[in-house]
Amino acid sequence: MNGVCSLAKRSFRARSRLEGTSVRSVQPQILLVDDEPAVVRSCQRLLEAVGYQVTCAHGGAEAELKLLKQRYDVLITDIGMPEVDGLALLKTARKLDSEMSVVLMTGDPSVNSAIDAIHFGVCRYLVKPIRPTELRSAVAFALGQRDERIQSSDEMVVETGENRLLKLFETALDSVWIAFQPIVHWESRTTFGYEALVRTDDSSFPDPMSLFKAAEQLNMLHPLSRRIRHSAAVSIAAGPKDVTFFVNLHPFDLNDPELLSATENPLVPFAKDVVFEITERASLHTVSDLAGAVASLRSLGFRLAIDDLGAGYSGLASFTRLEPDVVKFDISIVRDVDKLGVNQRLISSISTLCHEMGVVVVAEGVDNVNERDRLIELGCNYLQGFFFARPGRGFPKVNWGE
Repeated sequence: MNGVCSLAKRSFRARSRLEGTSVRSVQPQILLVDDEPAVVRSCQRLLEAVGYQVTCAHGGAEAELKLLKQRYDVLITDIGMPEVDGLALLKTARKLDSEMSVVLMTGDPSVNSAIDAIHFGVCRYLVKPIRPTELRSAVAFALGQRDERIQSSDEMVVETGENRLLKLFETALDSVWIAFQPIVHWESRTTFGYEALVRTDDSSFPDPMSLFKAAEQLNMLHPLSRRIRHSAAVSIAAGPKDVTFFVNLHPFDLNDPELLSATENPLVPFAKDVVFEITERASLHTVSDLAGAVASLRSLGFRLAIDDLGAGYSGLASFTRLEPDVVKFDISIVRDVDKLGVNQRLISSISTLCHEMGVVVVAEGVDNVNERDRLIELGCNYLQGFFFARPGRGFPKVNWGE
């Protein structure tokens, strides 16, 4: 696509160069994908040794989730993987970021896969076993190609990018709607609540992250968040009773007078049933008066949650600053928790702490029965994820998997 994901990134890099900052002034971000753990470990060590920041995924489905949450300079992926193979992942990556460079790996080369690689503009097509020098050379070439694509479009972006981005954003703002995903209480087999998740029908923004990135670049976070709260209020008014609704807040929203107003915030009539989730993925230091904002929200009857715990800026320090009623584990901690002892110990320890403090713990990102059962054993009775229901219009029915 030639949409906003690419445009926002190009504009950032163009401004960086005008301000005297090199395009390659930060560590290159590499997403490494293979379903063979030994291959992942060896390639990761090799690339990190030469200064790359490497994020690993052990399959195409996991990689797709990571691509939705972060942008990468280079995608290195195996072709032959179960469920979502490398070519399917490549198509997804191209839709999200047309500037991302891609290197394909395979232990079973074929004419068809090579043709597909050429069609999608893959930088390198590597046949396993891959020599260290071959991998390093491929990544260096891929980064060079990415920088050339960015540089060639910078002049146009500096002149027209902001105006074009603003027009696209304003159009998308008119098509914002709210999807809901259930949060269940396993022991009682009841629906505890629903998380409100922003969506748009505008194809220029393929995912919520791209919409928020554009809002940040255009200084339009407050208008976007206000539209989300209004849409959520309309849905909640017509929604089920006796459940809790979780609405996401960017930390910068805590600077918005409308959010803290008893007369202007459209969610105030439902405050006793609303929990505001404040993400750990952005710094609270952007809030001018955090203590005052938190006190105002609580005085209106809202509760607070720390979202994405384990993936963000301040970790447990958020507890003392927000005194949350709910904590939600990040998907990166929940993923494969039935197999990863470190994640199990982390979840068990934090869950024990939260229970002692009277804080509700929610594990989000539950994808299968093994993760579900292990989380329950670790003390997590509140669960959320595709295993139970995908986000959707209205209020999706829960699949208990029994």
